[in-house]
Amino acid sequence: MRITKKHLQAKIDTVNHLLFNSTETHTIGEDKSLKPIVGRFILSQAYGGYDVCSYANEGGGVHSYLHGHGPAREANEFLRGFISALQVKKDLEQ
Repeated sequence: MRITKKHLQAKIDTVNHLLFNSTETHTIGEDKSLKPIVGRFILSQAYGGYDVCSYANEGGGVHSYLHGHGPAREANEFLRGFISALQVKKDLEQ
């Protein structure tokens, strides 16, 4: 099966929902500009590849979890494992 940006974004939304009960990654500032929400996960796309990142500061700086842009399948496998770990953690907390 081909892994598309839509598949990866759905997984990013799942991660944000599991961690923050929201899929929002930005808020609207007083000056009506978009402000990143620190800690929220995003999908970065560049150089023909994908990277899973989270916002590190309000200026838009990010932390890369794959340490560079790679194939969609690599990002997909990382997200599958991450989501599984988050679900196990959530189950243990109940």
